[in-house]
Amino acid sequence: MQVDNFFRMNDWEIKKFLKVVLAIQFALWGLIGMDALGLQIPILRQFIGFIYLTFVPGIIILRILKLHKLGNIETLLYAVGLSIATLMFTGLFMNTVYPLFGLSGPISTTPLIITISGVVLILCILSYVRDKDYSNPSFLDIGDIASPPALFLCLIPFLAIFGTYLMNFYNTNILLLILLPIICFILILVITGKIPQRLYPLAIWVIGISLLFHFSLISRFLLGTDVLSEYFYSQQVLSTSHWDPVSRSVLSTTILPVVLSKVCFLDLTWVYKVVYPFFFSLTPLGAYYIYNNLSSLEFEKKDSFFAVFLIMSVYVFYHIMPGLAKQSLATLFYILVIMTAFVDKGKGPQFTILLLAFSVGLIFSHYGMSYLLLVFLVLIFFVSLFFRQQKAVKAVNINWTFVSFFCVSSIAWYMYTEGSFVFTNIISMGENIISNLAFLGEPTTSVPSRILSSQSPNFLHTCYRYLYYITVFMIAIGGVTSLIQLTRAIGNKKEINDLEYRLLSLGNFAWLVAYAILPAISYQFGFYRVFHITSLVLAPFFIVGFKTLLSFAKHLRLAFPLSKLKVVSSHRWQYGIATLLMIFLLFNSGFVFEIAKDPFPTSIPLSLKSAEGYASKEALVNLRAYVPTEQDVAGALWLKENRMSTLPIYATFRDLRVPALEAYALLRGQYHPLRPSMNVEDGYIYMWYINTQYKLGATCPSLSEKMKEKEIESTWPIEELSPLLSQSDKIYSNRISQIYYVIIVIIGLSLTG
Repeated sequence: MQVDNFFRMNDWEIKKFLKVVLAIQFALWGLIGMDALGLQIPILRQFIGFIYLTFVPGIIILRILKLHKLGNIETLLYAVGLSIATLMFTGLFMNTVYPLFGLSGPISTTPLIITISGVVLILCILSYVRDKDYSNPSFLDIGDIASPPALFLCLIPFLAIFGTYLMNFYNTNILLLILLPIICFILILVITGKIPQRLYPLAIWVIGISLLFHFSLISRFLLGTDVLSEYFYSQQVLSTSHWDPVSRSVLSTTILPVVLSKVCFLDLTWVYKVVYPFFFSLTPLGAYYIYNNLSSLEFEKKDSFFAVFLIMSVYVFYHIMPGLAKQSLATLFYILVIMTAFVDKGKGPQFTILLLAFSVGLIFSHYGMSYLLLVFLVLIFFVSLFFRQQKAVKAVNINWTFVSFFCVSSIAWYMYTEGSFVFTNIISMGENIISNLAFLGEPTTSVPSRILSSQSPNFLHTCYRYLYYITVFMIAIGGVTSLIQLTRAIGNKKEINDLEYRLLSLGNFAWLVAYAILPAISYQFGFYRVFHITSLVLAPFFIVGFKTLLSFAKHLRLAFPLSKLKVVSSHRWQYGIATLLMIFLLFNSGFVFEIAKDPFPTSIPLSLKSAEGYASKEALVNLRAYVPTEQDVAGALWLKENRMSTLPIYATFRDLRVPALEAYALLRGQYHPLRPSMNVEDGYIYMWYINTQYKLGATCPSLSEKMKEKEIESTWPIEELSPLLSQSDKIYSNRISQIYYVIIVIIGLSLTG
């Protein structure tokens, strides 16, 4: 039995298409009306509202552009990307225009619902006028949907959800420990053909969303670093129903989450913990599509699957990105720009419109990713222009019009919002890089020197480090192989395939090298974060590098299994790379460290509770600093309500912020780091979990201190604050969180707490 393919609604007969769209529209209106009458149906408004906001506007725009027969991945990603961009555009329009007509709170529920509904209805009319004669629907086979491999894959995200539930309420990680080997087992099923190629996209999405949820759903509070400030700014917009562009320029964490929250009637915390991870889980699907459609790679679908699995295995993908909402959304737009600019742009002028929309979406989402892509685009344009003049390529997709548009748009947006802070910050970082060129290669500043000279705490962490060495080495071998092929094509005066993607790859690899040797960049970005961003482009070269080494070993007859390998066609190399990828994931996820009861665990979901019985205090602080407890939040809220606003707040923290103070008490910028033997003014001392339970304080070194000092004591015994605390008044305590009131009495030249 076959049914209409929902993802490819842009191919349906127009009347049937509009009936489904309007049915979703009316269903949302009805649920909103029922909520207003106090007749709430749990989850239904959230689900319908989510489908409506994240899919409907985009799929209608695809019909307006007459884009058909795109395939499931393209249709889904383009529809979601266009929908998100439409929501940001609409919110920006409302915030700018409605106050001119006397509406002081334009981003409130009623104006949002009326405006978005109006936009959708207008788009429906345009789609009917533009595309009323097209009808060529695709179908899904019910047998495929109900097949054992598909059902098996669909159960895995629920394993992640129930695993986090057990962790949150019963402090047991057993299901999460089962989840990770099952994800690894998918690789074996792919190699043996138990999962057919048509289900590869489903398998990729399932792996991605399961890994993301296994982290983001831990705790009912936000986890991470930047997400705390992102939540702070979105709470400001939520409470005032207005966005101030001077305070924060990115729409991805100001207007967009508020639109999702108000229309779907969903708490902002869950917008960040559920909706944004869903958006980010689509990124690997875009990467899979790109790798499959680059002729220069000559990839089979299994090769692309392995490359995408590498991206999802990296620690940052599921441990850091859920706490970086604006970057996770920007990464999705980054992939969409690559899809439209490097793969699909030559297919028609409609893709140029998509490229412009996704480019602006990227600019609205994250300034760092925007400027990074801008640098790459400028370099790609000039280098590819040279090759075009040499007649090595017939045409280039990255033309001067698009580069100029992206350059002007990105610079103008950030110069005229946020008080040009971002633009000034980029210039300052460039000056910092130039001023530190004299320190290249010194042990205290060079990343390779720091890594090679540092001591791993034990054998397992040494193995973990060398896994990254091996991975980077494979990527380098693959890149060199591609470069050799490029030079041969130039020498033989052959047409060069995928020139611009090759240049983008070289740019990303150059960024890794620059990260390694430029101290200013080294401290602005973490290694894992840079590795994750570059892996989106460089992951295919990991596969190329692995094959190249096997081919080299075959020719030299270095090992008896390799001497008989047909490198490309045999399955043996696939088992080898699958084994390496599985080990890579199990180390990155913290599975190995948790099973071994390593004293330096790395996984919050797996080790947050169990590690308290065996981990070092330093490692426990690293884990707990991300996760506020209910008592921490209660203490922070009490302090917010009862403090004198003119007095400062002191707290101990490291590179991270204090989650409860930052996000839930909305005291961003109103608390200061507390260190032993420092002079304090009259104010409050906020003590939280790591202070009261681990009896430790944590130091937050400045960037200049990091770059000048070889070693910084990041944690210290909380007893060092005893002289100060003993002469202060404890004004609040709930066992976990404590608050002290400090009055400094000046007698002569002495200070007494």
